[in-house]
Amino acid sequence: MERQRALDSAVFMALVALTALTIASSLFAWARIMAVTIALAIAAVKAGLIGFYYMDLKDEGPLVYGIVVTGLTALAILCFGILPDMAGAR
Repeated sequence: MERQRALDSAVFMALVALTALTIASSLFAWARIMAVTIALAIAAVKAGLIGFYYMDLKDEGPLVYGIVVTGLTALAILCFGILPDMAGAR
């Protein structure tokens, strides 16, 4: 039980650090497409941590992994699909 509590605390601290990194990255004067790409990458890592540890996906079988991968693939297509529009926007 103590090991699980330590793992939960470590994951929580990683989420806090990634949130701080997201806020810090918004303070830099990057191009819009670069800022969106960085924010989406950080959000993807945070979503993976939440899904894997807090939603207990690490203990699921191959069917659930297949469903998650299908959803993430669709999400990636949608996210990368807007990047050309972001590059052309002013």
